[in-house]
Amino acid sequence: MSHSIKRKQCICKRKRVWNSKVTQFNQDAQEDLTSENIYSNQGGIVLGPSVLGNYTWFKNSWFPLKSVVVLEKMKNLGLQYFLFLVEVELELAVIKRIGKKAVVIAHCGMVVPFLIGTVASSLMVDAQNKNYTSYLLSSWVLQSQSQHSQYLIA
Repeated sequence: MSHSIKRKQCICKRKRVWNSKVTQFNQDAQEDLTSENIYSNQGGIVLGPSVLGNYTWFKNSWFPLKSVVVLEKMKNLGLQYFLFLVEVELELAVIKRIGKKAVVIAHCGMVVPFLIGTVASSLMVDAQNKNYTSYLLSSWVLQSQSQHSQYLIA
């Protein structure tokens, strides 16, 4: 009579942990260094404005004006998808654990640059005698864009 021993298999799901300062990779991080990823990055550098994108004949033949509109829309769609994925990975338990001090620091990091930008732009408007409302609105737009670009840095 033979006894068969059944082993339980542990199925571990890989999970990447995203931190605001450092991206921590799982054990098999060499997947990110495949030749496929390296070649696509090199192709983007060569086709982009760093190398061949400086030449107008190349830009007009590979990226005609009609395709630039489509590329811009796809770029914005990809950016929105990326921001959605970043926000989905946020854990509410971690946010609830942080103290009020951290929340105050985060709010100051948003409000203080807006105030400094508003004061600086109003001083520049007074010095240049320009239309105050349009200039102030454009400064607010620029400040909000600079605040939202931190997603890309993270």
